[in-house]
Amino acid sequence: TTIVQDAVIDITKSVDPTSISAPATLNYTINVTNEGNVSLTGVVVTDPFTDGVTPLALTGGDTDNDGELDLTEIWTYETSYAADQAAVDAGADIVNTAFVDSNETAQDQASATTTIIQNKAIEIVKSANLIPVEGEDCVEVTAGETVITYTFTVTNEGNVSLTGIEVKDELPGLSAINFVEGDDNNDGILDVNEIWTYNAEYTVIQANLESGLIENTAEVTTDDETVSDEDTLTIPLCQEADIAITKSASVDSEDDCYDTDDIVTYTFTVYNTGNVALNNVLIDETYHFTGTGALSDISFVESSENSAEGTLLPGENATYTATYTITDEDTELGYINNQAEVTAQFGATEVNDLSGETVVDNLETQVDLCQRPSIDITKTVANNDDVLGGNVVFELRVTNTGNTTLYNIYVEDETTGDNWTVLELAPEAYDIHTVIVPISQELIDAECYTNTAFAEVRRYFEEPQSPGSNEANGEEYEVIARDMTEAQACFTQNPELTIDKSIVSGDPYNTVDAEISYEYVVTNSGNLTLYGPFTVNDDKIGELIDDSNTLDLTPGATITFEGTYTVTQEDLTNMSVTNIATAIGYLGNEETIESDPDEATANSLYNDIIANDDDAGTYTIDGGTASINAFDNDSFMGGAANSGNVTLTTVIADPEAVLTVDSEGVITIAPDAEAGDYQLTYRITEIGNASNYAEAIITATVEPVLLLDEIESYCELDAPYLRWLLEPANFNLQDLAPGDPTPLTMIWYDSNDAEIIRFEDVPMEGYMLFPGADTLPGGYGSQWPGWRFVNEQWEAGDFNYAAVREPGAYVKFELNPEVSSEIAYPGATEACDPNPNPPIAIDDDMTGTPVVSANGYEDIVNVLDNDMLGAITGLNTTLVDISIVSESTPGVLSLDLTTGLVSVAPNTPSGTYTLEYRICTNPNPTNCDTAVVTVLVVTPSIELLKDGVFNDDITGDGFAQVGESVTYTFSVENTGDIELTDVTLVDDKVTVIGGPIATLAAGDIDTNTFTATYILTQEDIDSGVVLNLATVSAEGPRGNPNDPSDDVTDESSDPTPVTEPTDP
Repeated sequence: TTIVQDAVIDITKSVDPTSISAPATLNYTINVTNEGNVSLTGVVVTDPFTDGVTPLALTGGDTDNDGELDLTEIWTYETSYAADQAAVDAGADIVNTAFVDSNETAQDQASATTTIIQNKAIEIVKSANLIPVEGEDCVEVTAGETVITYTFTVTNEGNVSLTGIEVKDELPGLSAINFVEGDDNNDGILDVNEIWTYNAEYTVIQANLESGLIENTAEVTTDDETVSDEDTLTIPLCQEADIAITKSASVDSEDDCYDTDDIVTYTFTVYNTGNVALNNVLIDETYHFTGTGALSDISFVESSENSAEGTLLPGENATYTATYTITDEDTELGYINNQAEVTAQFGATEVNDLSGETVVDNLETQVDLCQRPSIDITKTVANNDDVLGGNVVFELRVTNTGNTTLYNIYVEDETTGDNWTVLELAPEAYDIHTVIVPISQELIDAECYTNTAFAEVRRYFEEPQSPGSNEANGEEYEVIARDMTEAQACFTQNPELTIDKSIVSGDPYNTVDAEISYEYVVTNSGNLTLYGPFTVNDDKIGELIDDSNTLDLTPGATITFEGTYTVTQEDLTNMSVTNIATAIGYLGNEETIESDPDEATANSLYNDIIANDDDAGTYTIDGGTASINAFDNDSFMGGAANSGNVTLTTVIADPEAVLTVDSEGVITIAPDAEAGDYQLTYRITEIGNASNYAEAIITATVEPVLLLDEIESYCELDAPYLRWLLEPANFNLQDLAPGDPTPLTMIWYDSNDAEIIRFEDVPMEGYMLFPGADTLPGGYGSQWPGWRFVNEQWEAGDFNYAAVREPGAYVKFELNPEVSSEIAYPGATEACDPNPNPPIAIDDDMTGTPVVSANGYEDIVNVLDNDMLGAITGLNTTLVDISIVSESTPGVLSLDLTTGLVSVAPNTPSGTYTLEYRICTNPNPTNCDTAVVTVLVVTPSIELLKDGVFNDDITGDGFAQVGESVTYTFSVENTGDIELTDVTLVDDKVTVIGGPIATLAAGDIDTNTFTATYILTQEDIDSGVVLNLATVSAEGPRGNPNDPSDDVTDESSDPTPVTEPTDP
């Protein structure tokens, strides 16, 4: 039997709901059945529409759970899909197709459809911020001022999002309609349930008030022409009709006294005080009028908004005029009163108002008419000195301007208090009076002085009057005419402050934080009193306060301020600082008075700082401190730089640390340094001014040093030799003299550094004869420097290199470096004697020429003049050396060892003094002899005694008379220890007879050689005594007869008084 297999699969699909009008979830059910005769395997159901959103789920049907779709099984699947607003907005049906497949069948499919139901709708609502309040049927507005804000509310009333939303309102004058809020997602689409708000503004115009309402319609449209809406809003406006009238009067009068035939002009101003236009505006002047004449017609003049006569716009006013001629009756009455009424129409409404002075009152208009008594007072400035202490002269003129004679005119200057009475004044007559006011500072400060005066005509009553009447001097009166006047005298005002600024201290300055002190003298240089607070503004210091708290400053007065400024680095850099000051005061409480500026400039010192390079010199291996100081050639402000005005620092140090300099400028070279050149850079900086500095370089050289290990001079076989040993100390000899066994140069110098002789190719170790020395065969000396052996005799002289044996001679060894040593000439010894001749020293006895103690004596003798050496008499220190052996009294006699001269000290006591000296041959100090110098020191002295005797040689009456004489005798004594010569005597009043005394031995007295006589004069008799003075002089040892200054002298102890007997 053949089995026919029929594999068939079927799929069905349903959806719930089948239609939507808003976003919803669509639930799908899929049933799969086996419509054939064999079980199906590999069954797969797919739903592309929901894949990835809600996956298919097998909810039932595989009853035996074998995964095969049996013949009787129905497999059920479920899934869902969320339909959103976009699907509603699209409006298309939602069709969902599912597919089924198996291993045995072809694919089958089934679909389910959901219908979209769309409802498009929009709504607009219009509102305003101005609506009638409860109980009112209109709103109060003002044309041109009241602004209405409209609000438009747009709502999506359907289920579909709307695009192209536009709000319109055709009301003329409405502002642009502006979107406010509501588009929550800012996509420009009016979503379902979204409410959008717009607004616009409108200013009320007069036409609205005239119509009584504002009505307008707003419309909203979309991109869909079928979707739109509109809304109308009506605002009722309150209408107010009102009118007002004011009235004024002016009189055309020649004499300003309103009376008969003068013309009164009435001016009527009508106001529309409501908010609507008025028509049929009319003025009725007959409402109330007291005049006895005829009033002219009322004439329209103009309106403020150019409306035609009879019409007034809200806020508009119109002017009308009428005239009236004053009659005698009016004048008799003394016044004219009248009042007008205005009426107008607004539609059927009539409005009216009575005239007044203002729109709010209804007062009648009154014109007062005058009688004729009249007075006029005028005041003028007759003279104004316009200076403090001067005068202002006012002239007051009182004139009768009425038509009757006036009496008892009381005049008073209210400002000065002056008053007077003009007893009688005819019509058009006048009275002149002057008032003088001194010009004070107060008047000038006030700028203008106003002087007020009045004149009044008084009528005095004989009987007391009612209360309230005037009273003067106990009499009651009434004022029938009065006039006031004032005159103003103004003064030239010159409010002025001057400031004089000066520097008290701190100029010049030279450091940061230095203080400059200023004084500011503020003067009121104007003619007005100025008021405080007074201040000084200094552009560097700031505001300075008046410590004295001056309230006012009169002209010429001063205030002194003080200020201090602290110098900055910038001020030092700029070399000066200028600050400008102004003074400030006040004229009253308002006007500020500021002085012209004054300035003061403080200068910094010329802080020129100069650092110059220094060569610290050349040094040996011992190093040391430089003989110069780094500051030596540096300068600050034109003077010396030092650690008191600058700081010294090292900028670039010597990398070998050999050369250093400290803050005091001391330069140091370290010991044991290698030969070479060293350098550092230093900086000097002004103290307090870090920006002011200079730099320089210090250099120093350490020489290659030859160590002089050994050097000596010596004698051998009567010949002088020099021996030496040198080695390099701080350098390599091979670097300077590679392979040279004799690299040195030897140079001999005298004591004046003059070269004597040089030797080349000298070894580092050796010996040699002194230059000028020579030897005989066998090595014995035959010639010495400065000596030569001639004719069996040594003689000395400037030959054979004599300079090498002088003190201070030295030898220098040179390689590239150099080393020197002062070499002591070995000189002669017993074993080395180049001069066998013995010297002979001879004594010098100088007692024959005594020395005056007070004077002493220089170069009294040369001890070498009589000394001998061989055949030579009269030696010098080239041939021999001198030394002192002993002195009898040290310090009295001095011997010059370089010349042989002997001197005696002044003020040496009298006596005999000796000095023993030795001479030794040169070059042999062992070949010597001695001698003695003897000197006598004396003290010359003289004494004078004088006596006078009165001679009564004319009258013999025992009394002095003119012409009688006085006899003088003189005693001269040598009180010294040495004979005096050439003794003379003089007297200041008489001529001395006798002398001179040729010699006067020590101790001798002379009383006979000198006498004198004096003749009396009337002057002597009147004085009763004769006074005169005598002086004795003599020559002492070594005295100069032509030089009085060295004489030995004495005076009579006092001027000798001789008492004259006088007649009582």
